[in-house]
Amino acid sequence: MGIRAAEIGLDVLNAIISSRTPMSLIELSDRTQLAPSKLHRYLVSLSRYNMVRQHQTTGLYDVGSAAISMGLTALSRFDGFDLIHERVTSLSKQTGFNTFVCVWTESGPVLVQSHNVQHAVAWIRIGSTISTISSAAGPIFVAYLDRSTTERVIARDTASEDRDLTEVIRWFDDEVCPGILEQEVYWTDGSVLPHFAACAAPVFDMQGQLYCAMGVSVPLRQSTSQPDRGMMDMIRETGRSISRELGYAGRRS
Repeated sequence: MGIRAAEIGLDVLNAIISSRTPMSLIELSDRTQLAPSKLHRYLVSLSRYNMVRQHQTTGLYDVGSAAISMGLTALSRFDGFDLIHERVTSLSKQTGFNTFVCVWTESGPVLVQSHNVQHAVAWIRIGSTISTISSAAGPIFVAYLDRSTTERVIARDTASEDRDLTEVIRWFDDEVCPGILEQEVYWTDGSVLPHFAACAAPVFDMQGQLYCAMGVSVPLRQSTSQPDRGMMDMIRETGRSISRELGYAGRRS
């Protein structure tokens, strides 16, 4: 059994934190489903400890200095990639498939974490650069990063794979990127590993910037020529869950 009053107070604080702008007493009452008179008592207590502050001119409620300090302390002790490693390792155990995490560098997508539960003979080494075209993670970066950031790497990968740059750009712009932006996930049978399909999803930081791409590699013998919708849903939800834990509130900057 917890302390109900403490839980209600935290609900009030969370409502203020999750709002994009300071809130009025009526707005907070609607959000928390508390009567204004009862809500006001919680706000008085939260204000006393500087968890909430009330603007002198507008009367609106906002995050207080103590809550800001608490958030900064938590942030200073937080390692996003430790969290991602835990979640992706759990995903690998849950699915029985190999998992990966890639970040963007000047050289393009680079593998920074992997969990090779199926002991693939041709598994990619940590630190390897991944194609923006023939991978699941690469198109995630192309979809969410500015083209000025990715164009040089796309041109390099196009040349190394002996493809036509105009056709590749059209493929990204007309097919791949719109689908990723709509679904927040990407499936390809053209994995960087022979005989593997792969599925990747974006992970965002608290500013809404792309933090990394994560996903799974699936042996083609356990897949089909069609995308596995159940697997895509799982990867997308895992990416969204990690993003929320990194502080992403669902608004990209």
